[in-house]
Amino acid sequence: MKTGGVAAALLGLGSTVYAQIAKTCPSTDVCYSLSVPSNTASSGNGDIFFQLTAPTSYSWVALGQGSSMSGSNMFVMYTDASGSNVTLSPRLGTGHSMPQFNSAAKITLLEGTGVSNNIMTANVRCSNCNSWSGGSMDFTSSSAKWIFAAKSGSSLKSGDTNAAISQHGSQGSFSFDLSKAKGGSDVNPFTASSAAAATACSGSSASGTAASGGSASSTLASPIGTGCPTSWPSAYSTAWPSSRP
Repeated sequence: MKTGGVAAALLGLGSTVYAQIAKTCPSTDVCYSLSVPSNTASSGNGDIFFQLTAPTSYSWVALGQGSSMSGSNMFVMYTDASGSNVTLSPRLGTGHSMPQFNSAAKITLLEGTGVSNNIMTANVRCSNCNSWSGGSMDFTSSSAKWIFAAKSGSSLKSGDTNAAISQHGSQGSFSFDLSKAKGGSDVNPFTASSAAAATACSGSSASGTAASGGSASSTLASPIGTGCPTSWPSAYSTAWPSSRP
């Protein structure tokens, strides 16, 4: 997994405010990014911004808050009915069953969201990600536990936020280094006008567990900018289990 931090320069009113973006890539073509504005980092309440990117060769990809699927605040991205835009479905993880739509989530899709060159992108503002039914997250802390999942295959092509999804083909957990994500104003940090490319690897750790019971983990190198590990477990079952030992 590759992780890093990106500084985005936001110009306004004669001053420069820097939004920080922490980024992690469980595979070379699926990445997740997080930015926590200064006000939210100070108070623990308010907006956060996150991004999901993946090729349309994935049926869906998801990012979730928490250390496991059970009780996680999840966000599932897939192509819409036209195939030229994306649907973002907020869901609550309930264990080893399909996560269900979460109508209480306060999310907004922002500029830069869509499908371009066969790449799905969701730029998201979440206004209540500090607390949800089943959990909470402290954005004043130095790190936060998240999970991810993805399913390769035909594009889902649905505008239904309740659309049925097949079980993930890959999944795992990781920690965002919030020190690399805090800073800046409550504006979209992922637009071309605000982003400055300055990525370096971080020292976060991540792990993934196969459905068969096997596991693998990778502890990432200290910040050096190059040479980050990229391997990730790839053997998973393809059907939602009816029970779990």
